[in-house]
Amino acid sequence: MPLDLGTIEQLYTDIAAAGLALGLIVVPEFKVQYRKSSGALAAKTADMVWVNTPDGQADVTNGEFEVVAIFEIEGFYVPISTISYHSEVYGHIEQWPPSDPICHVLLYRFALHRLGNGHHAETVKRCIGDRKMRAAELGSVVQVCDGAERLWLERARESATRHLESQAISP
Repeated sequence: MPLDLGTIEQLYTDIAAAGLALGLIVVPEFKVQYRKSSGALAAKTADMVWVNTPDGQADVTNGEFEVVAIFEIEGFYVPISTISYHSEVYGHIEQWPPSDPICHVLLYRFALHRLGNGHHAETVKRCIGDRKMRAAELGSVVQVCDGAERLWLERARESATRHLESQAISP
């Protein structure tokens, strides 16, 4: 199994390394609140986020932080309804404006704990394309990316850098 071709393990490693290189705090399993279409508040746990704090400290418990990027990591075969769910959640976040930050939904091809997935290139390509199309139909609230294409990482870095420049928290 190629470790550099969009494995779940490589995606987590790349997200963490890129966030730290930008001077951000990388937080796995980050809880966000959103408002359901019924108006009720609900909570969801994001797989990983990049966070900026005024003092650069890793303490986000005092509420003085801003989320710079959100990452959801899913298999290429994730039900299309999951893309709809992510779009609903990240379009209705209560803690920050819905246009910032961007949620990147990364689709992995391989996982060490799920042998046999991702070996049929045409199936993978079709599944990823279907999920990208669903995100576009929903207004691209989330950015669905093929985890094996390294362009997602560059886009996440650029988006985070723009966000930091426009929303700078002074130390």
